[in-house]
Amino acid sequence: MAAMFPNCDGSAKVMAPSQTPPIDDDNVDDRPAKRPRLSTDTAENPNDGSTKAVAIIKHMQLIEREITELENANHLKAQQMLDELNRSKGALAVAHEVNRKLSSERDEAKQAVVKANEVAAKSAELIKTMK
Repeated sequence: MAAMFPNCDGSAKVMAPSQTPPIDDDNVDDRPAKRPRLSTDTAENPNDGSTKAVAIIKHMQLIEREITELENANHLKAQQMLDELNRSKGALAVAHEVNRKLSSERDEAKQAVVKANEVAAKSAELIKTMK
């Protein structure tokens, strides 16, 4: 021992297995057991369900893409319909304004006809009285 460990004085004794000190349970590292790895090689185990899982995942991704495309198309169509509605509202407002102006002009024309009839009646009476 002295040749292998020059700093050792040889006073250390080897304890028999029955003389080992008791384990302090408070200082034991309680690490959870490692989980086994999942196989990523589907060729080794074709019947283990992993190929089905991959197919399901791909199908779900396809469905998600289709849903996204439908949502985008729906959003675009809704925006187009909203634009058309706003154009229609604008055209309706213009039509209401034109209708209001035409109604006003019609009322003015009616008043002008009434005045013209009154003037014509007065003129007819004057002509009668002059004859």
